[in-house]
Amino acid sequence: MSYIIELPTIPVMCSVVVGVEDVSKVVDSVEEKLGHKLTGRKCFGVSTEDEKGLHYRACVAIRDEDNPASLGLEVSVIPGGKYAKDRIRPWDYRKDVPRLIEKFEKMAQKYGADKTRPSIEFYRRHDDLILYLPIK
Repeated sequence: MSYIIELPTIPVMCSVVVGVEDVSKVVDSVEEKLGHKLTGRKCFGVSTEDEKGLHYRACVAIRDEDNPASLGLEVSVIPGGKYAKDRIRPWDYRKDVPRLIEKFEKMAQKYGADKTRPSIEFYRRHDDLILYLPIK
């Protein structure tokens, strides 16, 4: 069941891809670059769309000791503000992408979407996905 929250701005380091077909590659790339340093990290998928298609950023919240440039990652922020929140649990990336799309669509119908900010997937655990849809 979805509800509304206020999300803070989150500094992240990320890698970006345009197009749906390469999303898993960019996620794998970030995981590979961070290796064992990924454990205990806040990981996000951040999506926007324009005339070129889907822009997907595989992101990790920045810690003080991080050096994104040395990892070949760009620095960005997840914008704060008002979001509708829902979750998929259990989550399995191999089969639950249609559920993810459906949840975002239902939240957009219920609350309306702010297209000036990205939709966010927060990978709370390997089997627990939190969805944030920006709203006005």
